[in-house]
Amino acid sequence: MHPALPAAILAAALAALPPAIAAADACRDEIAALYDAGGALDPFARPPHRQHVREFGADGAELRVGLNLFETPLRTIAGIPAESQFTMAVESDLWNGPSIEGPWQKLDFQAPEGRGDAMRASMEEERANLTDTECHGPDADGLLHYTYRTRTDPDSNDVFYGALSDLWIDPETGQAMRMEKTEFVNSWTEGIAPGRQEITFEYDGNIRVTPPE
Repeated sequence: MHPALPAAILAAALAALPPAIAAADACRDEIAALYDAGGALDPFARPPHRQHVREFGADGAELRVGLNLFETPLRTIAGIPAESQFTMAVESDLWNGPSIEGPWQKLDFQAPEGRGDAMRASMEEERANLTDTECHGPDADGLLHYTYRTRTDPDSNDVFYGALSDLWIDPETGQAMRMEKTEFVNSWTEGIAPGRQEITFEYDGNIRVTPPE
């Protein structure tokens, strides 16, 4: 067979797909590419930033407001200002404090080794498990809007988690600007957990997460 024929046959087969199916496949591929190295869903490529997190209950009432600092995924401070509870994590070391500035008290236990590898593995699982993908195009503010559902695979302890997500990306920078999550699923809740989470990303190259001396 002529070497060009298989490619031609494949192209003809793809062209024969119903337009809706072809568009859905293209959208899924577009969202999957956001998990690539340097993509908007790659936390290791995301510049230093703040995450402003608002959590809502099933009735729509606001439950709590969180504030997280990320220098990298392995150098973070996360907490709830109204409850005066913050945790600093640098690699495997952990500290607790009453504010985002501390003062910090070292914890006796550590986060599991290999957190970075575990994060990357979860990214690959989420990418592989994408469903219900929608590419809405630019919204009224010019941000690219995507919808997708995904979850991680159960780990050795049968722990998994996932949600239905809406993501808005700045097309000029390629960075995530806002995310909303609903229809949560996880290994510790039966069925779909109610509620909603809103995350706003605020980028600041001056953010540093430095452990106390």
